[in-house]
Amino acid sequence: MISTSNNNKSDEEKIVNMIEDLIPLDPSQNKGASSTEDLDGEWKLLWSAKAEAFSPLLRLPRPFKPDSFQYLGTASAGEVGPNRVAQGLTGGVLGPSQLWLSSGVRASLEDPSVLEILPPFRLELGGRYQSGKPKKTISGSRK
Repeated sequence: MISTSNNNKSDEEKIVNMIEDLIPLDPSQNKGASSTEDLDGEWKLLWSAKAEAFSPLLRLPRPFKPDSFQYLGTASAGEVGPNRVAQGLTGGVLGPSQLWLSSGVRASLEDPSVLEILPPFRLELGGRYQSGKPKKTISGSRK
């Protein structure tokens, strides 16, 4: 376990170094973006170097800070449509609702380890993953 108390920059560097040490062990052999079955599902964000760049809500302290999830493959398709990836924020100041940001997606033609995020972009408010609660479009369209 890494302490995150006083020396955040040092802790961040330690975590990044640990992640870099795992890269050679990648079972997809650097083709992760095209490994759809291995990535399919709901993924909870446990740590990020710059998560607050995605949303200022992620800068909030607990218990106000929402949890962040990413949805790929069939998990995303069932919630926001096929060939899309979704990011979800739920809990904290959002309560039981989930804020959904989704976009088009494809594996990069030049580098199969890179997932390209493409328009159209859509922001919606709805229920948690698999809740069946309808989503209300805030920005973008459901075409």
